[in-house]
Amino acid sequence: MPAAWLVVLLLPTTSWSRADSPDIKSICGTSSRVFCAQRLLSDKQYQAVVDTFLSSPENPTELDFCRGMALSRLGRLDEARRAFEEGRKKAAYDKRFPLELAGIAFKQGNAAESIRQLRHALKADPRDSYGNDFLATLYFLQGNLEASLKYWNRIGRPMIESVDTGTVPKLDPVLLDRALAFSPASRLDLKDLVLSRERLEWMDVFSTFRFELRPRRNGDFDLSFHALERDGGVLIKLLTSFKEIPYQTIRFDSFDIGGSASNFESFYRWDAQKRRAFAEYSGPLKGDPGWRLRLWLDGRNENWDVPHSGAGVSPILFKLRKLELGGGVSSIINDKWEWNADASISDRRFIGHPEGSVSSSLYADGPSVKYEAGLQWKVLYLPEKRLRAQSNVALEVAKVLSAGAKPYMKVDWGIRWEWLPLSRGDDYRFSGRLNAG
Repeated sequence: MPAAWLVVLLLPTTSWSRADSPDIKSICGTSSRVFCAQRLLSDKQYQAVVDTFLSSPENPTELDFCRGMALSRLGRLDEARRAFEEGRKKAAYDKRFPLELAGIAFKQGNAAESIRQLRHALKADPRDSYGNDFLATLYFLQGNLEASLKYWNRIGRPMIESVDTGTVPKLDPVLLDRALAFSPASRLDLKDLVLSRERLEWMDVFSTFRFELRPRRNGDFDLSFHALERDGGVLIKLLTSFKEIPYQTIRFDSFDIGGSASNFESFYRWDAQKRRAFAEYSGPLKGDPGWRLRLWLDGRNENWDVPHSGAGVSPILFKLRKLELGGGVSSIINDKWEWNADASISDRRFIGHPEGSVSSSLYADGPSVKYEAGLQWKVLYLPEKRLRAQSNVALEVAKVLSAGAKPYMKVDWGIRWEWLPLSRGDDYRFSGRLNAG
């Protein structure tokens, strides 16, 4: 219960609601109604407060507050709610009324209303310890860890005494520890949890993972990490390798090679119209999970059908043969910023393309080089709503190294968003993307 209600306001003495009550007069004498109500409340004479000070639009806000507190102590929650609502109408920026309304809503099993009232109270005082702790606890009970950390962090909580990473059979424990931006015997900050989650997602060695806070009796917490590795044994590898057989494709993937968070992914497609072989390696750079190296090799032998081109009404039919070798580096700067840079060299041949057509310049043979760079940053993050949006800008420059070929440049800007409508889990997910270039 907020302590501010004990402040005494010296108001002019006015008539009592029940002036003929000798017990009330013996306690309060000629004091103001507000002082008397506060005195009765502190003496736990709740029924006397309710009987003596009736609801009235002319009551000062302190009297509404005392009456609401007395009704709440008597268990008459609906009447207490109405008393607090009357006081709130008179003092919209008094945080005590929404705080108490939140407590009543919680007792009545309405967590959503309790959260709404607490958010209103924290608009008046964002640093209120009781309100932040109450709201964080409600989000914690709902399973929304990130939202609970947002409000606990405002009051210097929660402290974690231990971090249990469980049993991760393959991943090097040292590498996992480096990926976690927090440590035992310290405060768990939201930005550190977000950074840790992004590093683990970058590793791409877990099919799913989650963090769990477990309260201790002293008010601190233990943090547990639960994960399921992607490389699930011989049977899982076989199922993954042959699941795309109907599409004339076979895959071979290996994750967390040697416990180093390094991955190898490849596939071969033998479709006569679009043959392709692709292989990619990715792994942390110098054992740092915040930096990642990527190398790839891509070979294509495809039949192209380009209708309505500059060659006239007849479609252009030709074969593309291309071999590309590339590599890149990406880095997570912090919980808000990421960047990447890639470069590649390739050689392509267009077989059967009609020479001298208007579109011939678009299909120049020969080697080419390409450079790509990108920057991504968070523009919106609302853990209470489980809503986030990220913007990005990308630059691509390429040049075919043949006589007469002109350089090519493209600049893209985009934004993508993601919303998880449930308070916990990711069974339902809505996402969208908008790009311009």
